[in-house]
Amino acid sequence: LSSNRMQVHKQNPDIFENTKNLSFLDVLLTIKYEDDTPSFHFNILKSYIDIFNDTTNIMVEQLRDTKREPVEIFPKALALTLDTILKCLVHYDSNCQTEYDEYADIMYRLSELSIDRVFDPVKHPIKVFINTSNGKEYMKLRKRFLDINRKIISNRMQVHKQNPDIFENTKNLSFLDVLLTIKYEDGSSLTMDDIMEEANVFIFEGHDTTASGISWSLFILSQHPEHMQKCYSRNL
Repeated sequence: LSSNRMQVHKQNPDIFENTKNLSFLDVLLTIKYEDDTPSFHFNILKSYIDIFNDTTNIMVEQLRDTKREPVEIFPKALALTLDTILKCLVHYDSNCQTEYDEYADIMYRLSELSIDRVFDPVKHPIKVFINTSNGKEYMKLRKRFLDINRKIISNRMQVHKQNPDIFENTKNLSFLDVLLTIKYEDGSSLTMDDIMEEANVFIFEGHDTTASGISWSLFILSQHPEHMQKCYSRNL
């Protein structure tokens, strides 16, 4: 998706003038650091390899402990992707693969409640949904989730204030760091609600779909040992 949007930008230099509904990705693709380096570049992902490896190794060790017994892979993949995305996007160490974390637990439950609502047309109208038992639980958890979000963002804001040269002194800059430095044309920064909205989209949409992809990939590889061996050999 990112590559496709990059091509659109290359083919349409005046995209900000010719497009009515611009996405946040469009903004990211035009942001540049002081040295004129684009803020959104695939090479940036290289700085997160250590995090990717650390979180993945945790899941691998857990799978080893199963001693080749059948295992439900999706919950483990979901914990892996959430653990990873929270570290990379908002500098939050949930360690949700190995211990209870309220923030991660709330996200799991909100996802479950949302999926349940999708498959129940009666609950689609918001006025109906919020008066159901699931809807009341959802609204309560959502409030707590937003409170924790504000705390995470506020803490990172303080880090930025204490370290004006954070972009030079930090190896693993997060998506939140980018959001905290974005300025509108009038020089004003994004509001707390703006930052929360954008970060939440990436967190919710990112970890769930990636977990599904990992689960299916592992399942298919398990059905084709010869291809699994090729993947293993390539990564030695």
